[in-house]
Amino acid sequence: MTKTTLALLVCVWFCWPAFSQIYKWKDKDGNTVVSTTPPPPGVTWEKREVEKVQPEPRVRTNRGTEDFGFKRQYKDVKILMYLTDWCPICRKARGFFKSLGVTLIEYDVEKDPEKEKERSRKAGGEKGVPVIDIEGTIFVGFGQERIRAAIEEKRASWVLR
Repeated sequence: MTKTTLALLVCVWFCWPAFSQIYKWKDKDGNTVVSTTPPPPGVTWEKREVEKVQPEPRVRTNRGTEDFGFKRQYKDVKILMYLTDWCPICRKARGFFKSLGVTLIEYDVEKDPEKEKERSRKAGGEKGVPVIDIEGTIFVGFGQERIRAAIEEKRASWVLR
């Protein structure tokens, strides 16, 4: 073995244990941060052990992007829903979100003109409710399968900083 190969093997051998823990916390703007390094002092955080076996990398396939096997909990997925209290589709969407246990924030656009403007902007001027914002992915109307797919995609996407 060459000295370079041996040095590389030693580096990998000693560096991998440093990445066996994941820290999760909220930054000052309320964003969830997931990192292999500890958060700044004074921040409440969670620490999770990661499998000692290195996971397979993400691979783009015809079916979409395969994940590492790490997924956020449903409660960590934040959903904004712009609705009216009389809308049956909105009630159906609410029941679906509650069954998953996601973090759901509801805005009644008939009671809050500012939220109506926000709903209209996010919907690209389209009329109707519900308008659903899943961490920046916007849906006008409720299609359970496409919404579920978006939630699962958000669960699989961890932001490492």
